[in-house]
Order: sequence, then C-alpha cells, then structure tokens
Amino acid sequence: MIDTTVPTTVLAILMAVADTVLAQRKRRKNHRRAHA
Repeated sequence: MIDTTVPTTVLAILMAVADTVLAQRKRRKNHRRAHA
C-alpha cells in the first residue's frame, strides 16, 4: 500500500520542482539577454 502513496507524493514534488526550474531558466535567459 505504501508503494501507492509514495509515488503520488514524489510526483507532486517533482511537478513543483519542474515548475520552479522552468521559471528559473526563463528568468536566467531574460537576465542574460538584458545584460547582453
């Protein structure tokens, strides 16, 4: 039963991390363009 609960939590965390990483990448690209 634990196998069903753990993946759900992990997926939720991965989704949040992915959104944060994508946001950071977009911001970094914008900053680089601004500096360039």
